Amino acid sequence: RTMFRHIVFGAVKDTGRIVLDKDFSVKRKLYWILANPFYHIEKWRGVRLATKTHINDHETHNLNSLENLRKR
Repeated sequence: RTMFRHIVFGAVKDTGRIVLDKDFSVKRKLYWILANPFYHIEKWRGVRLATKTHINDHETHNLNSLENLRKR
C-alpha cells in the first residue's frame, strides 16, 4: 500500500509540473504525462527489490546492476 501511495503521489505531483512547464509543447506534455506513471512504477519497484536483497548477494546485485548492463 505504501509503495502504491508513493507511485500515485509522485505521478500526480509530476503531472502538475509537466502541465505547467512552458518549455514543453502540448504533444510533448501528453507524452510525458503518459510515460510518467511508468517511471514511478519502475522507480519504486527498484527500491522494493533493493530493500529485499541482502547486501552480500552479489549474484542479484550483478544481475540488476546498471553498470553490468552497460558492459554486456
